[in-house]
Amino acid sequence: MSEHDVFDFALGLDPAMTWRRYLQRLDDRQQGRDLPAGVVPETFLLAVIDDEIVGRVGIRHTLDPPLSRRGGHIGYAVLQPTADAVAVELFFTTPFRWPGRE
Repeated sequence: MSEHDVFDFALGLDPAMTWRRYLQRLDDRQQGRDLPAGVVPETFLLAVIDDEIVGRVGIRHTLDPPLSRRGGHIGYAVLQPTADAVAVELFFTTPFRWPGRE
């Protein structure tokens, strides 16, 4: 990321909103309802270890032209540099290789 990139770890969480409203906003985003300009439908998942959020992944259902050039279908973030968080980051950044295939 460059210094000019804006990154919203919690995808629209506003400290003034209730948790129920935030979950509704995530559901709306997943279903493609009432999306702001420049936002595509996306499934938001948290990585949790021992009841602590260590990261998140967003799986975008479609891409707009900017995401087609940079971003793609999967966005992720890891919060803290613990061994568990490093394992989560490795999971998301290591290419999958099918057993027995080159």
